[in-house]
Amino acid sequence: LGRLYELLAGCGRPEAAALAEELLAHVTEPFLFVVVGEVKAGKSSLINALLGERVTDVAPDPCTDRIRIISRGEAAGESEAGSLVTRVAVDNPLLDGLAIVDTPGVDSIIDRHQEITEEFIPRADLVLFAFSAINPYSRSAWEFFDLVADTWGRNVAFALTMADLASPEQIEVNSTRLRELARARGLDDPSIFLVSAVGAETDGGVEALRRHIRSMTADGGHYTGKLD
Repeated sequence: LGRLYELLAGCGRPEAAALAEELLAHVTEPFLFVVVGEVKAGKSSLINALLGERVTDVAPDPCTDRIRIISRGEAAGESEAGSLVTRVAVDNPLLDGLAIVDTPGVDSIIDRHQEITEEFIPRADLVLFAFSAINPYSRSAWEFFDLVADTWGRNVAFALTMADLASPEQIEVNSTRLRELARARGLDDPSIFLVSAVGAETDGGVEALRRHIRSMTADGGHYTGKLD
């Protein structure tokens, strides 16, 4: 990438050179795991369950109005990294080599929420789409999926959240339909995790998601993914 930058700069391609320089700057970043979905789709609760502790606020009203980048740090705390970004340090072993990005809803009524979400997607190693287990048919989220998968070519997975609120029949029907929607968009074998913030410590879906992330980061595999 460094040589590519030099060649592009030397032959008068400043825009392409800038892209190569940006790729070079990001290629050694930790595994970037971005969680997206509509407002109140259970994204923050899912992240809390994944980490086994409360690191993002959960409230009846939409409460994630900034990008939150959660990474490992011995001194827990928060710091601003711009007008719309907060960095959160948590001493959690799951975050070794991993940064979790909690995003505002793609359908948020507050201007720029989707814009700032989109800024992080092209750099993501895994984008997790969170849908309510009761209603995984959000138009705005599926339109955003088309951007993520087609335009930016990111790895994606799905989480059906708040599974404790859905009946077994709803879960079966909606899981099947979610799989059909994903396959219609070119994902032959979509990864779908059924999760609930209630009883998360014994929730097989949360642990399965942890294993999925670990498998992608094993032996530095995500660095190869970044280069691809």
